[in-house]
Amino acid sequence: MITLKHIGDSCAVSKATVSLALRDDPRIPEETRTRIKQAAAKLGYRMNPLVSAHSAYVRTARESKTTTVLGYLTNWASSAQPASNLVNQRCLAGMHARAKELGYRVDHFQLLERGLTERRLSRILAARNIMGIVVADLAKAHHELDLDWQNVASVAIGYGLRSPLIHRVCHDQYASMRVLLAELMSLGYKRIGLAMEHRQDERTNNLILAAYLAHQSQQGQTPIPPLLSDEWNKEVLLKWYRKNKPDVIVSVLDDVVGWLREAGISVPDQVGFASVCVLKSESSGIYQHFEAIGAAAVSHLVSQLYTNQRGLPEHPQTNLIIGSWREGKSVRRLKA
Repeated sequence: MITLKHIGDSCAVSKATVSLALRDDPRIPEETRTRIKQAAAKLGYRMNPLVSAHSAYVRTARESKTTTVLGYLTNWASSAQPASNLVNQRCLAGMHARAKELGYRVDHFQLLERGLTERRLSRILAARNIMGIVVADLAKAHHELDLDWQNVASVAIGYGLRSPLIHRVCHDQYASMRVLLAELMSLGYKRIGLAMEHRQDERTNNLILAAYLAHQSQQGQTPIPPLLSDEWNKEVLLKWYRKNKPDVIVSVLDDVVGWLREAGISVPDQVGFASVCVLKSESSGIYQHFEAIGAAAVSHLVSQLYTNQRGLPEHPQTNLIIGSWREGKSVRRLKA
């Protein structure tokens, strides 16, 4: 069996140097790493995945005494909608729990704090030896981030960060919307209407709208024109509702229910309501498992740290987590 010592002898380097080179450790010059990898391939060396996993665990346990911090970067103002703050809180709770299991901790950085520019944040991360960051689903003002990406591993939550392209962990908006539509059909709803603010559709990479249009096409029904309004208020919603008369409305925020009831329209007796992002127990719709999304982001980030991956990825990956249907009090089973 070919061992690290055999490779080291062929290259006139130590076994430790071989081990670091095969893990792409930046402390070993790139030329030396290439030479050692070529020698390993020529000798027929194959890394044992179980041994590698154990080595990574031991290495992390040893390093966590000094290198324990992961960064969580947001740019939501304190005046942001309560729903947005609640989503961030749940993602952060999942991150804290998973980081603790892996021997790390998470520090929160808010870009809108006074004086915290992207360049200053890069200097802070370097000074504190923070080698991995999770970027929250950012507000529109920061579709792009000009950080020093070269020295950090990174993962984004959601589609808010448009540039640069890094690894992502996202709620599977398309698949979850198809689940929601199938559940509404099983309850007897036929005229399903989609109503949401235009920017919400953009934030989900248009996947909710895509699933809605695909469903309508496959059902062979005359589709209700979706409401994707730049101006989102009660008057706009009610005008669309009275013109199209859906028997259930799919939206993002629960303010739709309040607007309908203020207009004397009973929910769910006259019209049902289902949310693609359930935050309240009484609402029906999709729960997006924000805690699991936060935990998956940390797992993805730590896996990069295990294998010494830094900088912008050549082939960015997207990890999708599907939501679950929750039936609350805003829909009912219709009679045949």
